[in-house]
Amino acid sequence: MPPAQVQTQRLRFYQRQRRFIFFFGGALLLATIATAWRRLTPREFDAGLGVLAAVLAYLFSHQLLHRHAARRVPKEVCVAVLFMAGGVLFALVARPAAWPLLAAPVALFGLLCFANCLLISTWEIAVDVGHGSDSLALEDDGARAYGRWLPWIAGLLGGTLAAVRPDPAGRTAGLCVLAGGALLGIVNLAQPRLGRRPARVLAD
Repeated sequence: MPPAQVQTQRLRFYQRQRRFIFFFGGALLLATIATAWRRLTPREFDAGLGVLAAVLAYLFSHQLLHRHAARRVPKEVCVAVLFMAGGVLFALVARPAAWPLLAAPVALFGLLCFANCLLISTWEIAVDVGHGSDSLALEDDGARAYGRWLPWIAGLLGGTLAAVRPDPAGRTAGLCVLAGGALLGIVNLAQPRLGRRPARVLAD
C-alpha cells in the first residue's frame, strides 16, 4: 500500500518499521514455539498448532488470496471464531468432558468478540474505503444496524446465564459477559464523542 494511502497511525508505524517488526516478530515467534515445546503437554502443543494453522489460513485467505472475493466468510466472523477457539483451547484439552459446561460461556464470548469486530468495522468504514479493504459493515447496511445492539444482547444473555447456572464458574462467566457487553455498548454510544481511535482502544 502506498504510504499516502495509509489511514491509521498503527499501519503507518508498521509500514515504517516493517523490517524491524519482521525480524523482531520472527524472533518472538521462535521463542514462543520453544517455550511451548518445553512447557506444554504434547496434546496442548498439537492443539495449539491446530489454532496456529487456522490463523495462518485466515491471514493467507483474507489478507492475500481472497482479499476482495465477494463470497468469502466475513473477516469479523473469522476473527471472532479464532479468538473463541484460542480462549477455550486449553480448557478443552485438559478436560474434554467439560464441553457441555463450557459451550454456553464460549458461545457468548464468541458473540462478544464478533460484536467488538463489527463495531470497530462500523467505526472505521472510511478507513476501509481508503485502504480498499472489505468489511461486513461496509458491505451490509443491516450489519451496521444490528451491530449496535449486539453488545447489549450478549450482556443480557450473560446475565441470564449467571442467573440460571448453578455452578460458580458458570455464574462468573455469565457476569463477565454481562459486564463486557455493557461496557462495549457504552463505548459504542460514546464513540461519536470519543472518536474512532480512542473507542477502538477501549473496545479491545
